[in-house]
Amino acid sequence: MSVVKNINYKVGNFELNIPRFEIVNKGITLLVGESGSGKSTLVDLLVGFRSCREMSWQWNELNYSDLSIEEKQIGLVLQGGFVFPHLTFKECVSFAATARKRKESEWGPELNNYLQALHLQPSILKQKSSKLSGGERQRLALICAFIGQPKFLLLDEPFSALDHENKERSVKLLNNFTEVHGVPALVITHNQSSSLKVSSRIEISHGKLV
Repeated sequence: MSVVKNINYKVGNFELNIPRFEIVNKGITLLVGESGSGKSTLVDLLVGFRSCREMSWQWNELNYSDLSIEEKQIGLVLQGGFVFPHLTFKECVSFAATARKRKESEWGPELNNYLQALHLQPSILKQKSSKLSGGERQRLALICAFIGQPKFLLLDEPFSALDHENKERSVKLLNNFTEVHGVPALVITHNQSSSLKVSSRIEISHGKLV
């Protein structure tokens, strides 16, 4: 179990105030809340895009709040499935893998498996990510999160642009990844999939846990 404490962060008129919450060491912790509840701000704080001096994130005898973004080794999917628009699908994957010092001989077969699991054709590898649909970008972002062998997954609305069938395929792949690799995940959403295997559920509203 990792424990996040002492989040008190203000931006404009909005305040995120969370004294404590826990993320399970195995499986998926689901963070649910409506738009504007503070979910994405919390993601930014955990990753390190924003700073909160009093915050601590204790996990494996380390305070993750003190680590750099690179040292945290988080597999990240940002809301909207952000990827580099000037790179091709494969170049985005390669960038994520190379950042973790992985060779293509290691991640190449994994990429092929992910393409099959997500019903993506090999020809998509040559397409610029700027030309991909929203659903294709989200599936690319999910692959990039997996390919870097993360210690932790942090996924912000990772299925929002997917139709039902592709959402279920992506959920199945996420369930399998967390089980096989033993990587904990925090999944942020406003609409839980019934097939997502959730170990713990947290609800946020107006910047506070409820």
